[in-house]
Amino acid sequence: MMKQSWQDIYFPTAHEEAAWEIFHENSKSSQYDVAMTEEQAAAYVPQLTQTLSFEPYPVVKLPEKLAVLDVPLAQVIQQRATSSRLERRPLSLEDLATILYCAYGINRDSEESGVQRSLRTVPSAGALYPLEIFLHTWSVEELPPGLYHYNPLRHELRQLSAGDQTIRIASALVHKYLAVTTSVIFLIGAMFERTIGKYGDRGYRFVLLEAGHLAQNLNLAATGLGLGCINIGGYFDRQIDAMLGFDGLLQSTIYMVGLGGIPEVAAESSVEQP
Repeated sequence: MMKQSWQDIYFPTAHEEAAWEIFHENSKSSQYDVAMTEEQAAAYVPQLTQTLSFEPYPVVKLPEKLAVLDVPLAQVIQQRATSSRLERRPLSLEDLATILYCAYGINRDSEESGVQRSLRTVPSAGALYPLEIFLHTWSVEELPPGLYHYNPLRHELRQLSAGDQTIRIASALVHKYLAVTTSVIFLIGAMFERTIGKYGDRGYRFVLLEAGHLAQNLNLAATGLGLGCINIGGYFDRQIDAMLGFDGLLQSTIYMVGLGGIPEVAAESSVEQP
């Protein structure tokens, strides 16, 4: 059976209800819903991959020793801001490893948790973890420019494409300067089937909520390291999906975050980036 792509989907006319209204109504829970039983869930979960592997691609082992985040949590939360401008400056591989671990790393294995899957630094419906972190960097020490995927189970990167792809990413952004002024751009992809297979339409909500948890962890870790973040919703989905090899339906990019240094002028003021 051939998979559908976004081109095959019917686009509603202006006379029909807004898509968000239809989705919101149809993804509501009720006491009459037929839920997956514990036995069915126990059989379903082991069939799912915990993360994409990209085995044939070059591997970059990340430092096991993480940077020390000794800033009080209350201070980090208060200081978290979206800088109006970032500065592309070299980051250490240790800082990148720390941010990735805080964002979506493994904090308890299955033996410690007593569940079928290793648990991570964010809450996830059914511990299904449908998200995947990709990143493009031009200025991380000991890391050649290119597009990478983060494997949280092994705490490693796989280089999917070598070379600076700033221009390609900029073409897919509403605010194109973000590709130039950031040191790293994180691309958060969703493997929807991992969650909707158990929770149906409601699962789509859970995936979006989880992306927010991940991005906030990333923001707080970066803030604790003295770095700035810009959360990016203004991108052209199909171009980014094509870059990551997603079909745009079962897998799609749902969030992006830019990270870099904070220029002295920008540190005095901040704006929220849509």
